[in-house]
Amino acid sequence: SAEGQEASLYHSNCRLGKWYESDECHAQFGSMPSYPVLEPPHARVHDGAHAVLHILQTDWSNSNDSMNEVVAAFEDIESASGEVMDLMQSMVEEKISGRY
Repeated sequence: SAEGQEASLYHSNCRLGKWYESDECHAQFGSMPSYPVLEPPHARVHDGAHAVLHILQTDWSNSNDSMNEVVAAFEDIESASGEVMDLMQSMVEEKISGRY
């Protein structure tokens, strides 16, 4: 599906990853303390999605272990996504503060 293809992208190939790695973003936010901290949780979002997609290609609905792995992956995706949003907010606040 289109959603599956979008989720299968690596963190550097999605829209956020392309923006994050762009010269423009680096020029605007590269000196902010939150900037280098953003990449790891963003990668975790994608890694979790890849794990779910992999599990869904198996007979997951007949395996409690697989179902638990899907739930755990989604919990990590949710946690990492929250970190990404918090860090992006921090980047904006750091930029507005004018200290960096």
